[in-house]
Amino acid sequence: MPRAHRPRARGLVAPAADRPDDARRRPRPVRPARARRGARHGGHAGRLGRAVPERATGRPEPRHGGRPLRAPRLPLPAARHAAAHAHRVPPRLGVRRARRDDGRAVRGRRRPPAPSGDRWSAGRTAAWLLGCLLLLYCTSGGPAVYGSVQFSTHMILHMGLMMFVPLPLVLGAPVLLALRVLPARADHSRGPREWILLGVHSWYARLLAKPAVAGVIFAGSLVAFYFTGWFQAALFDHPVHVLMQVHFLLSGYLFFWLLVGADPGPERPAPPLRLVVLLVTLTFHAFFGIALMSTDALIAADWWHAMQYTDDAALLADQHSAGGIAWGAGEFPTFLAAVIVAVQWQASDKREARRTDRQADRDGDAELVAYNAQLAALARRDAERGEGR
Repeated sequence: MPRAHRPRARGLVAPAADRPDDARRRPRPVRPARARRGARHGGHAGRLGRAVPERATGRPEPRHGGRPLRAPRLPLPAARHAAAHAHRVPPRLGVRRARRDDGRAVRGRRRPPAPSGDRWSAGRTAAWLLGCLLLLYCTSGGPAVYGSVQFSTHMILHMGLMMFVPLPLVLGAPVLLALRVLPARADHSRGPREWILLGVHSWYARLLAKPAVAGVIFAGSLVAFYFTGWFQAALFDHPVHVLMQVHFLLSGYLFFWLLVGADPGPERPAPPLRLVVLLVTLTFHAFFGIALMSTDALIAADWWHAMQYTDDAALLADQHSAGGIAWGAGEFPTFLAAVIVAVQWQASDKREARRTDRQADRDGDAELVAYNAQLAALARRDAERGEGR
């Protein structure tokens, strides 16, 4: 009894050697639209490990190792199901090579790589992590542990929160990163990105971004805190102490953002004015340290006496040491901020020069021509006045 002929997948031509002599049914060709759809989605051809025949697509049949890629023999229902639902199956990791081979065969070139998104500076990431480590040390390390029993250690805590922690945090540009990452809403509602933009462009932000306001908040907070009863209240009440830490951290962040920040916000002053604000504010900061060193009045005496410290001379000596720390702690951050402002100033001048050159190339240096024409008109008018006399 002759062996029954096994049905093949629709549209696939069997080799001549495997075709029976009495085969009367000719295989149906694959429709071009279905073949193109399967090749485009990496479906029937890519997932079954075969390419679409040349007569269906009009393109050469892909080869591997010198041999054409042929399809395995599948039962007719399975082949029909695979061909009909190939475009619905999502791509799998195991068929990447088949999809790549199929893409080269159909399009004749490699597919372009997917976009990787915006790149973020590694320096900004390092600066942000450094600021977080310094903040962790100031709030959970030695300054936080011994700040309530020594005036000098408490001053180290405050200088760290105002001078050393905010500068790397500002250089990390967290607001700019958040605006790049958070998606914008298209339904005119307010999400996290919209609330951030509303905050940084509000009238309150414009008020705080003024150099005089930021400088007074930064330098005046020290005088208002230490030469009033707030310092003693922060030592007795922990919530007041936490509020004090948040205030000093935010005041330092605002001040250094005004100087060297890259986050979006209100318009900041020009680099020369920033240098003036830096020098004036830090000069006042140094005067605060000198005043603390020269005073003979013990600050927060009730707290130190409650801690069983009865030697007022030793307490005054420690207080004078705290004044020296306040005087000298701002030297390094001030120098670093001045260098960054100078670098930003130079970069701003270069950008302005390039912008001016592009504008001159577009309009034929119309601004210079108009300026020279104005000078020529003034010269002619002066000459006419001289002749009239």
